[in-house]
Amino acid sequence: MKLVGQVILTVFWVLISQPAAFGIFSDPPGCAGSTISVSSSTVNLAIPDNNLTGISYIMPISGNPRVITDVDVTVNISHTFSKDLDIRLTSPQGTTVLLSSGNGGSNDNVFQGTLFDDSAGIANAPGAVTDTAFTNGVAETPLVPEQPLDRFAGEKPGGNWILTVKDLSLGDVGTLNSWSLAIRVCAVPPVSASAVFVGAVAAPVAIPDNNPAGISRDLIVNGIGSKLCGLELATNITHTFGADLEIFLIAPNLRQATITSDNGGANDNVFAGTTWTNLGTPVVDRVYTNLEVATPLAPEESLATFYGVNPNGIWTLLIVDDAGGDVGVLNSWSLHFKTCSNGPDTDGDILGDSLDNCPNVSSPNQTDSDSDGTGDLCDDCAADPLKVVAGICGCGISDADLDHSGISDCLSNAEVKNLLSQIKASLRRVKPASTLQQRQRQKELNAKIKELLKSLDSVVSHPTGVFTTTDGTDVTQSAGKISSAVRRALRINSGAFSANKKSALKALKSLNRVMT
Repeated sequence: MKLVGQVILTVFWVLISQPAAFGIFSDPPGCAGSTISVSSSTVNLAIPDNNLTGISYIMPISGNPRVITDVDVTVNISHTFSKDLDIRLTSPQGTTVLLSSGNGGSNDNVFQGTLFDDSAGIANAPGAVTDTAFTNGVAETPLVPEQPLDRFAGEKPGGNWILTVKDLSLGDVGTLNSWSLAIRVCAVPPVSASAVFVGAVAAPVAIPDNNPAGISRDLIVNGIGSKLCGLELATNITHTFGADLEIFLIAPNLRQATITSDNGGANDNVFAGTTWTNLGTPVVDRVYTNLEVATPLAPEESLATFYGVNPNGIWTLLIVDDAGGDVGVLNSWSLHFKTCSNGPDTDGDILGDSLDNCPNVSSPNQTDSDSDGTGDLCDDCAADPLKVVAGICGCGISDADLDHSGISDCLSNAEVKNLLSQIKASLRRVKPASTLQQRQRQKELNAKIKELLKSLDSVVSHPTGVFTTTDGTDVTQSAGKISSAVRRALRINSGAFSANKKSALKALKSLNRVMT
């Protein structure tokens, strides 16, 4: 289906079953991670000038039961005034992340090959698209997006991913040349544990005015898990000119993220109670009000840049006032950590037993072909979602006994042989009656015949419908012949009865012989 301003791309996708080099993040414990890579062809679609609708390209990804832990997106967009561009990515679940809006200045083609990655600041400090000094005609990469891509974490990757590009100002034009996605997924989400640590601030600490050294305060973290999977920062900073502030968070391994730089305008105390979270409003896009605390906010560099590190150690909050005339105070701060753990790991495959679909056999990839919750290495019936052991009837066949005969229906030949034995016994019990005896023995005779015919009917109406014979004998037809012979015997003299009984037993013997 083709919509106005929207084109469905033809793409390829590749699923790599083993962990691959990808961004900076490391997989959570027990992730059994893999990377889905999708790329557009060269599309060269013009971006309408000064148009709020823009263009939207759909990138379909086949259904995948795993969960997202990290997303990177690469765009190749040429434009003669990059600040005009508004670029957003929307997931199949409807979550939208703002990659860039109003960045790049008057420079040409600065997004012509840009990788947006939450951890880009490690390789390209300061990293944030909002803080980068762009150069005309030079593609800047990698960049931390304006809004964290971590917002997609925990979602399923399957479905339509949509890249929307708009030109919001008149006079310059551009083209979307191509784009691609790299999505890191895990077989199962790890178990997490939370802990809160409060920074030691015995009394409010003044922030030196217009001083690049600023102030730093340390927070010692210990006794929590060794792999960070989530992080929030809380600050209480009073200041009479919010845009003077530059705030940075530094991890024990010295990895650093810009929380805010020159945001908040001339407003007072906008960070005096702010929770910084990847799910908040981007700090650069918030509309600030004097004396109103802005919360929650997403920092300029994603807090996901710290994911995977060992959080135990010294964390540092650095605050700088980079302009004269207004002053402020750090009143308090704290960090809320979420670490990943898995509990006991019996098979040593780095996946805790509580999350392992095959806890006693090492299975790092957690392959489960029939999606029954039991991994293939522990599933004798890996292609049968209803069985994990072969049972009586084997994989792919139910062990049910729908007719309550005491024998599984799949064992049709065994069940029929059992019925044939009953028929044989019934036939042998049937005795011809003389004219004088017939009335006295009629009741007994009828009961025996009823028992016999019931057994024959069981063969004809057996729930499996088809039985296997070595020569293709029609079981239903054979049972019918036996039944007819017995019924005829009831209506004739004893001599003929004996002949018909003999004929019935012969047919029964023949039928029993050909059953496999």
